Amino acid sequence: MKKTLSLFALLTLLVFNSTAAQASPFGDFGVDGGINWGLGSVHNSSGSVAGRTVNAIALNAFPNYKYAGIQFGIIGELRFIGQNTDPATVSNSNVKGTSWLMGIGAEYQILLWTFSAGFDFLGNYSLSETTASGSAVSYKKPIGFMLKAGYFIIPMISVDASFSTVSYGTNTVAGADTDISSNKITETNYALGATYHW
Repeated sequence: MKKTLSLFALLTLLVFNSTAAQASPFGDFGVDGGINWGLGSVHNSSGSVAGRTVNAIALNAFPNYKYAGIQFGIIGELRFIGQNTDPATVSNSNVKGTSWLMGIGAEYQILLWTFSAGFDFLGNYSLSETTASGSAVSYKKPIGFMLKAGYFIIPMISVDASFSTVSYGTNTVAGADTDISSNKITETNYALGATYHW
């Protein structure tokens, strides 16, 4: 009986694995799309931008090509950032805003697990709040990376845990750029989410 149950469990796992990330209708091309929510922080190197806790909801996409069992492609993310820390405790500043990021990534799937990593080098982070004079504030020239692990709960859909960090090297106020590469502003994020693998 135990051998029968063990064999049944093994066959179930193999069948599930064979359909977990079913073949894309585009052949070796595929697309992943996901959503996640997480907590993290925003600060800069010198501390002149006081560290504060933030939350973020993100939508992401990963059009990719499969080669030698690994998926390679372009990663893109749209992130809506909110500040949890009371602005009154951080010099009445608020980093609530919206960011977008693009870069390159790779993903590997084994059994019911999926592992991915990405490197971001294009993007923009625009703050919702303006300066006292009404000028718009944004950050550009990002450099960052992302690590993510997922588990297929049903074929083609995984639940994920991820870590990401991105630093911006240019501050733009009222359209004027300032190089802050020696004092970058950095956002980190620890998130949970779900991904559809097509």
